[in-house]
Amino acid sequence: MKRLILGLLSSCVFIPFQHAQAHVSYYDIFNGPSTVSTSGSITTYSGSNITAGNYGWADATDFDWGDSHVGSWVKFNVTDPNGSYVNIRVSGDGIDRHINDDPSQRLIRKGDLTPGFSLYSGVVPDEAYDETTLVPGKEGAWRALGNTSMGNDFGEFNTINYISHAGEPDSLETTQSLSQFLAQGSYSLVIGGTCYLRENCGALQSFGADLIVRGYNIEVSISPTAPVPLPAAAWFMLTGLLGVFNLRKRRI
Repeated sequence: MKRLILGLLSSCVFIPFQHAQAHVSYYDIFNGPSTVSTSGSITTYSGSNITAGNYGWADATDFDWGDSHVGSWVKFNVTDPNGSYVNIRVSGDGIDRHINDDPSQRLIRKGDLTPGFSLYSGVVPDEAYDETTLVPGKEGAWRALGNTSMGNDFGEFNTINYISHAGEPDSLETTQSLSQFLAQGSYSLVIGGTCYLRENCGALQSFGADLIVRGYNIEVSISPTAPVPLPAAAWFMLTGLLGVFNLRKRRI
């Protein structure tokens, strides 16, 4: 039923973002429109995109899986033969938008995304879609907490293997982060909203209204070495200095 209403609404509601409605079309953050900055050995790629609704990721965590159309698909590569440490940060962008950017017109984009995302090794073929692997009783092919398989009309097919995720269903967090050591290869991120049963957030019981797209910002940082934690001795020294400062402040 949800899939039927989703299709009907997407055919009659004006949404000026094809990416949210089409088959899988990756946002290649390393080679697409993004900002690149370097600090020492760390290279950070920053960009932004949209995802349909605020429930897609949470819906894909349950027993009947989820619809890939309500997730945003991002890919990147680890090129170092020795692997790299990768830090991923996704946040709602807070930008509302109306038709013709006129606040008196209908709202077509909301900035209230509470994100969740899953990390996989591998990529699915371009233009892949759920129906190529649709299992009876499932809402789609996207498994936010498991391996996901999809193909396209050109006979190309692949399975992406689940590694980890950030976020929980019904989380109120507007930013999610994940750090992971990854071997050389290609990787997929699938991003969506965490709203599941919460009221007033476009939860599943009101998913029709939730077809309004959400914007998000993303950063992917690559480093050949793990961030160096502050040594334990340094923490003790810092704690001691703070204690002395507080004692002196009380005496004054």
